Amino acid sequence: MGLTAKEFARLSDEEKRKRYNELDNVEASRYRIHHEPVWGKSTPLSESPVQYTPEEEEKLNRNLFALEKQFHRVPEDMTFDEWMKGVQKEG
Repeated sequence: MGLTAKEFARLSDEEKRKRYNELDNVEASRYRIHHEPVWGKSTPLSESPVQYTPEEEEKLNRNLFALEKQFHRVPEDMTFDEWMKGVQKEG
């Protein structure tokens, strides 16, 4: 039996390079998901949320309603206005 993801995570970087082939596919996946550091660009927290005009907001909501209907997450006989009332109650 090979290494587990948890055991592999405890190894030094040099040992990890040497012994990576000892991980089976499942354990390698677990290591990448749970233990490997995520590198990338961080987003600034001071960025303000996007402001939409009422027309843009309605268009986005109608597109979302159509998508929800397409995936059968909204009853077929429900109208956009009824759906919006439910969404506003939840929010």
